[in-house]
Amino acid sequence: MNIVFKDKNLEHYYKVWNDQGTYPKGIFDNFVKVVSLMQTVDTVAQLRNLRGLKIGQKKGNMKGIWSARLNDSWRLEFTIDKTWIVYLVNVQRISNHYQ
Repeated sequence: MNIVFKDKNLEHYYKVWNDQGTYPKGIFDNFVKVVSLMQTVDTVAQLRNLRGLKIGQKKGNMKGIWSARLNDSWRLEFTIDKTWIVYLVNVQRISNHYQ
């Protein structure tokens, strides 16, 4: 899948490994791992089968947003757009699941 960052700060964090911004320890490393894994798959089915990430669609007023687990509390939120055969993962934000 192709990755597009809607949040330019997250794109910076992904490209510059030594800058984790204001996120708690470990979140940044998991964020980089998740985005890197997303780049290795070609379909939504393959994305959902990535072990341990608990990838799923949100419901209610967040319908259309997907999330992947970064740890017990933090999620990476993104949308998936299918343009012809190419899927674009639009990375939206990192959120604290329980706030």
